[in-house]
Amino acid sequence: MTKAIAFYFALMLYFTANIAHAQASVDQVKSELVSAWVVTVDGELRKRLLRISGIEQRDNATFSLNATYGWIDAYKPSVKAEIVQSGKERTLTFVTGSNSKIVATQNTAGVFVGTFSPTSGPSKGIRLVKVSDDELFKILADAQAAVAIVKPAENVPPACAAFSGKWSGMWSYGGIGQQWLWIMNIDSRCMAKIAYQPGNTPPTSFEMVEIKDGTLEWICNKSTMGTCVMKRNGNDLWANYHNPSGGTNAAVFSKIE
Repeated sequence: MTKAIAFYFALMLYFTANIAHAQASVDQVKSELVSAWVVTVDGELRKRLLRISGIEQRDNATFSLNATYGWIDAYKPSVKAEIVQSGKERTLTFVTGSNSKIVATQNTAGVFVGTFSPTSGPSKGIRLVKVSDDELFKILADAQAAVAIVKPAENVPPACAAFSGKWSGMWSYGGIGQQWLWIMNIDSRCMAKIAYQPGNTPPTSFEMVEIKDGTLEWICNKSTMGTCVMKRNGNDLWANYHNPSGGTNAAVFSKIE
């Protein structure tokens, strides 16, 4: 009877110790991971953000994350993410809203390093760095400043300065959909820093184009070497497109305040 009682108490102590260990483990993971994580993908200037708001332990090695993910300066939907811990190694895995897969392992500095694998195209390197709310605020401010449209200076010719701003238009043919033109900055020589893209998200790449004789002209479709030609007409930009194969199109771009 004495041996049975001793065995019972030993068993209880074993389970109590394991429960305490599991609780300490999830508490430690929460303290180290619940935060905002700035995500940088190799070759891309625009950053993303993973925000981990909660953690639940599924078994001894696996933790489910309550998390959101998306562009750092845009809406971030929820994602299903998990952490698997094997010894001292901790691996983060989740699939983004666009079905890209992210797998990253935390290094000794606390940074997750791994791969970003889109549904099409090659995989890229990725880094996730933990930041405080104060650090995130500064990063967001810098991101917004990077895409701020600069008001033309007084020495910029009025015919060029009139192009400044964000414009949107729909091409007449081809089902191309709505396109956006960002004219970020224009100097005294009428050199304009522009971005042309299909979405209304802050641009990440720009090119310099000269506004000449009241006309903005550049190769806007590199796959066909197609050229866009835009001229002011009242408060709008009237646009024409042509390429070496004989393709043409037309659109009216209006300024977005």
